[in-house]
Amino acid sequence: MRWRRRVLGLLLAAVAMPATAEVYRWRDAQGGVHYGDAPPEDRPAERLELSPDAAAPDAGKALREQERALSREADERARREAARREAEDAQAAREAQRRERDCTRARERLARAERALSEGLAELHTRKREQALRDKRDAAQAEAAEHCQ
Repeated sequence: MRWRRRVLGLLLAAVAMPATAEVYRWRDAQGGVHYGDAPPEDRPAERLELSPDAAAPDAGKALREQERALSREADERARREAARREAEDAQAAREAQRRERDCTRARERLARAERALSEGLAELHTRKREQALRDKRDAAQAEAAEHCQ
């Protein structure tokens, strides 16, 4: 009978003691929040102080609320990431349109310079005029090569 009282006393003492577990929170390289019982070696972690209320019967409610908060945080992070990717895609599309426009203009200038050179040679202008036309054509070729890669 004495041993039963001792076992019962030990069980009651064990149940009455609050659970003390170490919990750490850290962020990964992408900004995601992680929790664990040991801190990672490669990044700083914050040690969380757990209250004795965590073991109370309504701890499930607190955990669900925390889970919802984490879910909202993850959703917001995903929304921001999608908006960032969308903005980058829009910027890339604008840049591609600008390059195409610049290329088209450069090719048009080159065609005009080549026409002017061939017409100028046919009219037998001076060497100075011929060199100016060739220089203009060479500049247009360089511009087209730069914008139309």
